[in-house]
Amino acid sequence: MPYGVWASLHSLSHIYLARIADLGAADIFPLDRWEQTTWAGLFGRYVTALFLVQVLFFTIEWCYRKLCDWGVFKHPYEFPKTPIKPGHLDRTAALYYDTPMSLYEKFKIFLFVVSGMLFFRVICATLAFFAACVMISLCSWYEHPWWRALFHALTRVFYRCMMFFYGFYVVRGFGTPAPPRDVKLLIGNHTGPIEIVILFNTCFPSFVTRVENLTIPLFSGIVKAVDAIVVNRDDAESKKITMDIIQRRANDPSSAQLMIFPEGTTNNQHALFQFRKGAFVSGQPVQPVVFHYPYRHLNPCFTGRIVGGLDLVDLIIRLASQFVNRAEFKFLPVYHPSEEEKKNPELYAENVRVLMASHLGIKVSDASYQDYKDALEKYHQAHNEERSRKRSQTNDDTRKQK
Repeated sequence: MPYGVWASLHSLSHIYLARIADLGAADIFPLDRWEQTTWAGLFGRYVTALFLVQVLFFTIEWCYRKLCDWGVFKHPYEFPKTPIKPGHLDRTAALYYDTPMSLYEKFKIFLFVVSGMLFFRVICATLAFFAACVMISLCSWYEHPWWRALFHALTRVFYRCMMFFYGFYVVRGFGTPAPPRDVKLLIGNHTGPIEIVILFNTCFPSFVTRVENLTIPLFSGIVKAVDAIVVNRDDAESKKITMDIIQRRANDPSSAQLMIFPEGTTNNQHALFQFRKGAFVSGQPVQPVVFHYPYRHLNPCFTGRIVGGLDLVDLIIRLASQFVNRAEFKFLPVYHPSEEEKKNPELYAENVRVLMASHLGIKVSDASYQDYKDALEKYHQAHNEERSRKRSQTNDDTRKQK
């Protein structure tokens, strides 16, 4: 260090120490200010500190991503640079959940609970979600383009806030969504509820949803606002009506784009399930959209406890207990079916599935929604047998005591 700089720092340190010597302890640590602080003031400072920690997490992730863009680090778990021919994965492996609760995950949950960060994140994200649902519902009140554009923009803001509080600070997108006049059907892989949020931040399509989702608060307003299609997966007549509506919209130039998850359920990010043919019967072009969630400690797929995975509450708690979550999506070029594919919807669906799996770098599987239903039946059967065994054991113990 140059002598001049050293001399300047030495002089400043002497001045600073002399200033401290002139001050009393009460001036350095003004306890009277703390005595005058109300509980509301302390709580406000506490919430502000939590928010600043959240901003710190965001800043670290943003800087890391920028360094990756500049080539300093490699992007974590990015899409394959070239499509990879997918292999085949058996049904059991396709249902397997690979990030169960570990000691490290338990420690993080404990840390986030004790610090209050988990409650802060969940409350803020929930408020943002409800605000976004209200904005979407308001879209349907008035059909003027400016009105809808305003509330669509507000919806995107609140959904982005929700993603922020759940740790999705940087969502990387690739490709360009085709305009509605060129393609009506968007085809995506389905791992959980996050895809809908990403799409609403991108192109705001309509979608097909299961009837069970109508129990989610304010979700019916979203269904009405985007003119979504509701299907009962266990009712053959409902599925037939849904297929007819999809075909009609695919051939209607004035209809909005429709997002369809042809697997009919959620996968574990290791393989694409069988595609149902409903989206492909019309023979119209489709645009595949692939979603990928890079992870190390938490696979954010919503597969349910019946296969060892996560239910909705489990998913929320574990997402809110991560320092960072990552998401990527890619709009692939519009897929125009051949004449043979137009005549054979099963072939059309299979070729699109293989294409999407190759861009995701994962395998395909014969697994389907029926496998989840079978697993649920086995789960309930095992649960009932366990209850019967415990009841019988209790009765035997009672008889012995008598």
